[in-house]
Amino acid sequence: MRTIFGRTFSATAALLIASFLLLGSSVSLLALRSTRAEREDTMRQSAENISRVAQSYVRNGTVAMSSTLSGSARLASDMSGCEVVIAGKYGRVVATPEGVEWDYTLYISQGVIERVQRAGEYVAAGDLGGLYKSDYFTVGLPVRSEEGEFCGAVFVSTTTEASQRLLTNFLRLFVIMAFLVLAVAGLWAYFYTRRLTQPLKDMAETSRSFARGDFSPRLDEDGGQVDEIRELAHSLNLMAESLDQSEARRREFIANISHELKTPMTSISGYVDGILDGVIPPEKQERYLGVVSRETKRLSRLVTQMLEISRMEADGGDPLNLTTFDLSETARQVLAGQEEKINAKRLTLALDLDEPAEVTGDMDYIYRVVWNLVENAVKYSDEETALELSIKRRGPRVTFSLSDIGPPIPPDERERIFERFHKTDRSRSTEGMGLGLYLVKRILDRHGESVECIPEGKKTTMRFGLPAAK
Repeated sequence: MRTIFGRTFSATAALLIASFLLLGSSVSLLALRSTRAEREDTMRQSAENISRVAQSYVRNGTVAMSSTLSGSARLASDMSGCEVVIAGKYGRVVATPEGVEWDYTLYISQGVIERVQRAGEYVAAGDLGGLYKSDYFTVGLPVRSEEGEFCGAVFVSTTTEASQRLLTNFLRLFVIMAFLVLAVAGLWAYFYTRRLTQPLKDMAETSRSFARGDFSPRLDEDGGQVDEIRELAHSLNLMAESLDQSEARRREFIANISHELKTPMTSISGYVDGILDGVIPPEKQERYLGVVSRETKRLSRLVTQMLEISRMEADGGDPLNLTTFDLSETARQVLAGQEEKINAKRLTLALDLDEPAEVTGDMDYIYRVVWNLVENAVKYSDEETALELSIKRRGPRVTFSLSDIGPPIPPDERERIFERFHKTDRSRSTEGMGLGLYLVKRILDRHGESVECIPEGKKTTMRFGLPAAK
């Protein structure tokens, strides 16, 4: 039986049978010993009484034959329920139980007589030297004269059928009780294992649903199971919720990436086909080739960012290359790279930089963080406004703050701006892909840092910190 019920019942039955055998053997042995000891005491008392009576019939150093003595022996036999035999000094039987016919040839073996004479008693099970046709339990005591001389022996015997009957009745009761207990144990094991295995079957069915891609089933956590199964059900439910959310994000990711790839590819394909077909005249081709170039670069940035995200999310990404570098110098390099876009919107730069502002981190990744924050601020700034950039060391940390002035972020969007492919207002710009701030958060998460978005009316500040170099 490889089922939980089979194994539980087998183990329970084996334990119960072993316990019953041990208990039954111990109780049987104790009961038999107790019964035998009690019976032996009773027979010894009878033998002592008869021995005192037989002392009066000692003649010439031995117990003499007498009808009166035989009558007394048979009366004692009737009263005690035992067989009484009286023998003389040399083993000749002078009084027999009612079931044994007396004659002159009846003798108790000399070995038994000598044993009574030498040991002072005889306690054994057997046929008393062939006197009985079956085994009897016998207690024998000597008959002595008033001077203490050995003159004969008194034997009180009882059949062993009583002990055998007691043992048989006990074994019959033991077997009946064992079957009843096993039946109760079987019912207990059945209902217990059914209660235990039903949640496991539900878990197996739920797991098969997960394997089919259906993450909607949930397990009952309050079904009265044992704590371990309840904890396992809770863990599976948490896993299902996580898988369901991951699947939702995966579908959203596919939809977003399809949308982001479709738009520039459609523009590129349309303009290139127009040039090849001659629909776009030669004097306008340079203009539309510029559009194609911009869309191609946009695709390149999208692919680059997707590769960066994949690398960071695959088993935690590559290990960080921690070095010491000047964060202010990194910010100047980024501003130089964004100069064309800054000038296109006629933005003013207000810089407040510590010189130097050395930090510890992965320089390439932090460069990407600063680039994405500056690019995002330029993209959403109103024209002819100011970009405020502050890099200050405060104790063991260096804080980076970048503020822009533009349309405020809606309150319900503030917690989502760092999500992948999320845009606060898609109609404001066709250049963004919703990955810049997501990359910022992922990179800073890997550094053990966080980024804050602090809206103040039309002014929005992005802030993060890094440990200052020692």
